[in-house]
Amino acid sequence: MVLSVGLAGCASHRPVAQCAWPTEARSALDLRVRAARQHLHKDALTAEDIGIRYADARNAPHSGHFEGFASYNRTTDSCITAMVEAVARTHEVAPVTVRTSLAQRPAGGDVVVTLCFAALYALIAFGLTRRVNRNFPFDGGRDSVVAIAAIVLTSILASGVAVMVGEWFAVGIEVLRVGNGHLSHRTQRVPWTHHRAELFFAGVVLFWLVAALRHRIGFGSVWDHATPWASRPPRKSGDSTGALQQPSARVDRR
Repeated sequence: MVLSVGLAGCASHRPVAQCAWPTEARSALDLRVRAARQHLHKDALTAEDIGIRYADARNAPHSGHFEGFASYNRTTDSCITAMVEAVARTHEVAPVTVRTSLAQRPAGGDVVVTLCFAALYALIAFGLTRRVNRNFPFDGGRDSVVAIAAIVLTSILASGVAVMVGEWFAVGIEVLRVGNGHLSHRTQRVPWTHHRAELFFAGVVLFWLVAALRHRIGFGSVWDHATPWASRPPRKSGDSTGALQQPSARVDRR
């Protein structure tokens, strides 16, 4: 959460006073070319961002002219529509094509964000399984059922927390990507917000896999279960220092 807030602070949140498209030479785009599609997608994102910044300056709660969220949404939609039409005229495409390009989100960035967070989660799960094994050793005895139950319960709690923290992390990365601390409805484009249940079950399974792998390779099992007194070598029965000495009998010669 701290990281997400920090990323949001790094992004600019500067409202704009006018709903106007920047000056750009008119040029038709051949959408059969990948570079042209990327250019249109970038312009569509800019048009949307201008609409949000303009509404923030005119009708947002902190603007001093707030008249309710219905008015704010109308201002946002009207400006975005005007900007989309400006992009369509500039590149000689249909306005619906500009709006459609907003949904064409590259999957590579989302995959990288998810994998990075999954790697961090796996490291944390590794540490948690060590603590669980220390308190509930899985040694094949009757306590193994308790150890398995502890792993299952911990995995559920850890995965639930990871889904919430991971969403904050993904939203923070999205804030940095679009360059605006106010995402507005763009939050709904972050894939994490649409797959919470799937991510939760994936987190539980990943936790189990980490626990099983750790038990399989026996990593740290000696240190998990060892205690200071258990690590001391037992004394030999014939040790002279540990043998009991018989009290010497005093002979009275009188």
